[in-house]
Formats: sequence, C-alpha cells, structure tokens
Amino acid sequence: MRRYFKDHSYKQKTGQVLFHGGFPSIDEDYFEWIDVLEAVEDAIDELVVVELGAGFGKWSVAAACAARTRRPDLKVKLVTVEAEPTHFEWMKLHFSDNGLDPTSHRLIESPVNGTGGKVSFVIGHPQEWYGQSIIPSGSRFGNWPEGKEVQMTAITLEEAVDGVGTIDLLDMDVQGVEAEIITGSVSLLNSRVRRIHIGTHGHNIEDTIYRTLINEGWFCTRAYRASSTVRTEFGDVFFLDGVQSWLNPRLF
Repeated sequence: MRRYFKDHSYKQKTGQVLFHGGFPSIDEDYFEWIDVLEAVEDAIDELVVVELGAGFGKWSVAAACAARTRRPDLKVKLVTVEAEPTHFEWMKLHFSDNGLDPTSHRLIESPVNGTGGKVSFVIGHPQEWYGQSIIPSGSRFGNWPEGKEVQMTAITLEEAVDGVGTIDLLDMDVQGVEAEIITGSVSLLNSRVRRIHIGTHGHNIEDTIYRTLINEGWFCTRAYRASSTVRTEFGDVFFLDGVQSWLNPRLF
C-alpha cells in the first residue's frame, strides 16, 4: 500500500505526521487501509464512501486520494458525519488541503445513532482526543477537564445518505452506538452498501453486529475483538477498538 494522501491539516493541528512513506505501521488501522483500498479497486463508475464518526475525515480523504492515484477514471462522492465542532472544522481544512472541495461532498455536523432525536454529546479536547460520543445525560467522561456536555440532534444513517445511491464503503467509528445503527438500518445496508468497516467498542456490541449481519447473509472478512491481542496474517496486533469488516454478496 502506497502513501496516498498528504494530510496537511492533521500535521498543522497536531504536529504529527501520519506517514513517512512505505507501509503504514501494523496496528488496527492496517485493516481499515485494506478495506479503503479494496473499496477503491472494486468501485465501478463512482466511488461512494460514507464515514460516520469521521473526526477530521481521515478515511474519506484517504479513499479519495487513493482513487485519484489508482483510479482516476472514478467520480468520487464522500459523505462524512462528525459532531465535535473543532474536528468538523479540521475536516473541511483536510478536504481543501488535499484538493477536495468540501461543498462538492456532503459534510454533516451532527451525532449519528440508530433513531435520531435529541442526545447528550460530549465535546472538547479535540487535539488530544477522538473519543467524543453520545452519553447518558450527567455522565462523567474521563480525564478531560475541559470536556463539555451539550445537547444535539442526532441523525440516522438513512438521513445521512438520503439521495445517495450504492455505497462502496461504509466506515463507522461511532463510540458505542454502532450496533444500534447496524440493527436499525438492515434494509438499507442490504440494498445499498457493498462493504462495511466497523470500529467496535465492546464485546456485546461485537456479538450483536456479528449475529445481525451473518443472519442477513453478509460475509465477514475479519472480526477482531476490542482490547485484545490477535495473531493476524501480518503478525501480532493489539486492538484497542475492535475491527469488523463485511462484504455484501448481493452487490458483488
């Protein structure tokens, strides 16, 4: 896998450089790279990527830049959903810094869950933290003294992709609401989504997603539990978040 995107905004905001050329480090992100690059290779006329819990849009921009390099014939449509306001602003910079016009894609500043409606969401510490999430009202949220609970209106996956056709990759890192999104959107997933990459946050969540998609006829290409060290085809990898990757045989 080659170095596909510049990521200038991320370097500006954090002082970190994600890639120095060559292969990415072998960690849980390696498997997300595989799903992103395979989605690019498998796209037909248009690459459509939907990223929920997008942060600064890391994987959407990576997919677009990979398509630019490997599949310049493809049109690209990106849908990103992110609720933390500073991350959302960085996302727009990240798009622009990598030659993508944010207004030509669908960037949504909102939480996402399975049902929509009013939710409590924690924001703050954007440089140090990418775990902002929907929380029960009044919750404590770790060692983040400047974290702040705010009220927001969540959207559903159906609302996020209204009017969008076949989705080549649905990428989810939604900090604990991934199972309710999957179980609440089965019909949409079956009819319009070709590939899913999910960052998972708990074994009960992982089991629910696995049962749901297996019962719906999806094919699991990998499933690694959160907070575990696993011997993979690339060696031992520690997974802080779990990883599940799925293919929809109806659309291949």
